[in-house]
Amino acid sequence: MPILIMRLLIPFLLMCSTSFADQGLRISCLNMLTAIGEKHEPENYSLDSSELKFFDKKNNVLKKIKTEDLEIGNNYFTAKLTNYQLTFENMLFKDEQKERMVLSKYDYKNQKYSDLYFCDYSFADIK
Repeated sequence: MPILIMRLLIPFLLMCSTSFADQGLRISCLNMLTAIGEKHEPENYSLDSSELKFFDKKNNVLKKIKTEDLEIGNNYFTAKLTNYQLTFENMLFKDEQKERMVLSKYDYKNQKYSDLYFCDYSFADIK
């Protein structure tokens, strides 16, 4: 009899368990040069309470940066990598009512901003 109870109890407990996901941001950025007709693929990022994740197409690797390693300010956060840094910032442009997120990539070697992006973001449950 106890074995029968265990067989019924274990599946019941598994069905009743609830998993929770962190809420975070899904960020999609498009190079500003697309405004003048250049073709660029969007770059996608996710940010949750523990890390910033993105796929580095140049090196063909998934990058993960812990949030404790990000520089975070009032309206921006910066991820510093080996050869460049990524800064996500909310900016209010002239004649616009709502702030817009932009991404800038700063190249340490050439000491200049290499790319600028407009970004859209949404809140999402990130597992």
